[in-house]
Amino acid sequence: MKTILLSLLVFLNVLVKAQNFELTSIDNSLYPTVKIVLKTRDNHVDTSEIHLLKDNKKYDFKLRNSENNIPKTTKSLLIFLDVGSISSDSILTEITKSTFNAVSYISKNDFLNIGYSLPNDSAGIKTEFLSAEFTTDHDFIATTLTEKHLEKKSTVNKNNNILESILKSVEFISTRSNKNTGFALLYFCGNISFVNPKLLNKSIIDTKKNEVPIYIIATETVTENTEKNIARLCTESGGVYTNTAHSIIDSALINDLEDIGLNPQNEKSYILTFTADSKSKYELVYKGEKRTINLPYQSLYKIVMRFISDHLLLLFFAMVVVLIILLLIFRHSRKIRILTIYLKILIRKLSNRNTKLLNNLYETPSLLTLNSEKPIHYKLARDITVIGRDADCQICLEDETVSKRHAEIEIQNGKICIYDKGSANGVFVNGKKIVKTTIKKNDIIQLGKTYLKVKK
Repeated sequence: MKTILLSLLVFLNVLVKAQNFELTSIDNSLYPTVKIVLKTRDNHVDTSEIHLLKDNKKYDFKLRNSENNIPKTTKSLLIFLDVGSISSDSILTEITKSTFNAVSYISKNDFLNIGYSLPNDSAGIKTEFLSAEFTTDHDFIATTLTEKHLEKKSTVNKNNNILESILKSVEFISTRSNKNTGFALLYFCGNISFVNPKLLNKSIIDTKKNEVPIYIIATETVTENTEKNIARLCTESGGVYTNTAHSIIDSALINDLEDIGLNPQNEKSYILTFTADSKSKYELVYKGEKRTINLPYQSLYKIVMRFISDHLLLLFFAMVVVLIILLLIFRHSRKIRILTIYLKILIRKLSNRNTKLLNNLYETPSLLTLNSEKPIHYKLARDITVIGRDADCQICLEDETVSKRHAEIEIQNGKICIYDKGSANGVFVNGKKIVKTTIKKNDIIQLGKTYLKVKK
């Protein structure tokens, strides 16, 4: 059964990679304008081959590069292989191969180094690094890794404590010269025999002090208590813990690289916009592959309210004009003078009422950053606002401790609700961790290291 499931996972992984492109989001909040984000791993993208079909006929659209295609802040990644904790030569060979592939995934602008530890009779654990400093010479790292032949050095250390190697790795990072880059530690291990509580606390303190998120990929079954402690270290440092004992190592590696912000360099994303109507069928075509565009449902209530809010001023002034005409018609009538006075009072009341209604409709809530150098105002959408580190989010936060799609805020029937979208570091409202809750004016929201205040 395990063999069948593993084969199925491999097949699905190959199938996904074989696709030329995928639609990652469809936004029709400003209907009839529709915005679509599409991603592709094609190294040579020919935008002339991207077509939008309306009822099987070509339809006009606008296409632009997403911010994901622009090189982001330079990072420094240390990949560490705890060779002594891996009991199987085949698993060690797979890890070494995945590490070798990771070198080709990472952008040439980012710094890289690889470390490993081996059992040592005289010193307990021997820790080495392929380069004395982080380097952008990825070919050198790949060549040196191949020459080490780590797959032939699998010798299990029964008293292995991975925290010793993690502390040495963090110490190595803290003494490097390229302090201006964001560091991250990606740690491969197998069998974890125990976790020393004192070393665990020291590791958490050191990783926070040096701002080094820890990403641990365990390739063998780990006891529940040990796994809990290791997951705590990763979470508190801003990283992620993954156990791939029954899954694919490459998938876990790519997910961690994306979370760190080291997307595979051949992945590109584009934003396509067009004007739609609900009665037509739309399809996107690239290199012979078709994707049907299913527009999110637009309720009659939302359509009517959007029309009123967009044309409220026009409706108000039309009503005022009608009232003025009536006043002009009946101004010479003695019996109508009293009515004229009442109409003037009515106009004044309607004017005040509509002014308040205008303010309520157009004054959408916003979020204000508290711990940035310059406070930033983020306007919320009228229905749903996605917050995260991904450039496709309506509110994009440049915070490594914020997940790609961290939280979502929904405005419905006058209430503002916030949801945790499965983030690594959670969502806190007024100091309390939540999954879903209602927020109001002056509430403080914490996403990773970012603090936001709800404003009206």
